[in-house]
Amino acid sequence: MNASVICLRAAILILIAGLAIGLRMGMTDDHSLMPAHAHTNLAGFVILSLYGLTYHAFPAMGAHKLARIQAWGAIVGAVVMSTGLVFLYGTGDQSYEPVVVIGSLIFFAGTLLFAWILFSGTRGSVAA
Repeated sequence: MNASVICLRAAILILIAGLAIGLRMGMTDDHSLMPAHAHTNLAGFVILSLYGLTYHAFPAMGAHKLARIQAWGAIVGAVVMSTGLVFLYGTGDQSYEPVVVIGSLIFFAGTLLFAWILFSGTRGSVAA
């Protein structure tokens, strides 16, 4: 499976989780999970979708030897960060904060790797 498909499939699954968080908030009138809902949908759906669409639009990027590693890294980071946020804001237990930080750092590393692939590994293959 190529990086584009990996990112797009993960984005849809994470969107379903983010929407479920939103539905729970709406049904219970408890909006304490708003940060988890927002981060899950933004990082997990929007950004992963943009990675997937970029890899699809620019096949040289998607074929880069690091593209699948980048995709999985971003997915793991988004899931760990979002899960940590659900537990942090759902329980109020600050001991989940390191989980959020670790997930955020993994996701950030995935973004840096995406930038590396975009700027260094595909010269001439991405329209300016």
